[in-house]
Amino acid sequence: MKKTILVALAALISLTVAACGGGAEPSPTPTLPPQILEISDVLQINIKDTERGYVTCQVSVEVETAEELEVITYKEAQICDIINTVLRAKTIDQLRAPDILETLSTELVEKIAAELELATLKDVYFKDFKTIA
Repeated sequence: MKKTILVALAALISLTVAACGGGAEPSPTPTLPPQILEISDVLQINIKDTERGYVTCQVSVEVETAEELEVITYKEAQICDIINTVLRAKTIDQLRAPDILETLSTELVEKIAAELELATLKDVYFKDFKTIA
């Protein structure tokens, strides 16, 4: 009889805990959507060591907050100028290196963050990056 009462009590306790959400994982903190500015124009930039060579690409810049997205959207022309300056300084061999997109992304994050005084610039992304020589 005592055993039956203990089993029934244990079942009742486990049902109560389950119904109250006990033992459940806490819900994860919602993540914010990425804050990304897609540069509106396809960039076409001359390569310094060729007569007719150029790079074409589309670029996006990611920041942490909506406020910073507003800042970089307002300063899109300055960002394009920084990108042009960095790419024009590269040779055709540098632009055709296998790791060029990672190298450029790192360099541009540093330069854009410094010039626009952004502490949380996350990344620079390239789409359709082509060198024509």
